[in-house]
Amino acid sequence: MRTVGLYIRVSTEEQAKIHEGSLVSQRHRLEEYVKARNLIDKNWGTIVATFVDEAKSGKNTNRPQYQEMLRGVERGKINTILVTELSRLSRSMKDFCNLWDFLKAHNAQFLSLREQFDTTSAAGEMMMFSIMNFAQFERKQTSERVSANFKARATSGPNPKSCL
Repeated sequence: MRTVGLYIRVSTEEQAKIHEGSLVSQRHRLEEYVKARNLIDKNWGTIVATFVDEAKSGKNTNRPQYQEMLRGVERGKINTILVTELSRLSRSMKDFCNLWDFLKAHNAQFLSLREQFDTTSAAGEMMMFSIMNFAQFERKQTSERVSANFKARATSGPNPKSCL
């Protein structure tokens, strides 16, 4: 039987307040998934822990609950990490590869509700890494847009209309 750790993350405090992308919504969807799987296979898995990183970027692994989740895997408390989508775990290919190797070394796995791929096959593993590349690309594009906006505002100077 799987011992499941739910991992939930949003990048900003504003996202945490949005119902569709909120921490509460993610938790609900993950819990419902486990319930549904257990209806099909009574011993599919049990949720043993829930890890929530609020207002933490996926650009690195400097997230307290993410680190606690890894310790749970290391201690053998968790053998399956469940997320709503791959980008909740990471938006860095390097960090994801490290996580993937870590999970394999500890005979653990992860499942994502959005991306349903079979990582036991070469094609499934390739798809997983392709999706991870897109998550990293999206993070870098967002960073570029934010930097470009800051530069544009800095070079244009103060807005005279805003002083009125």
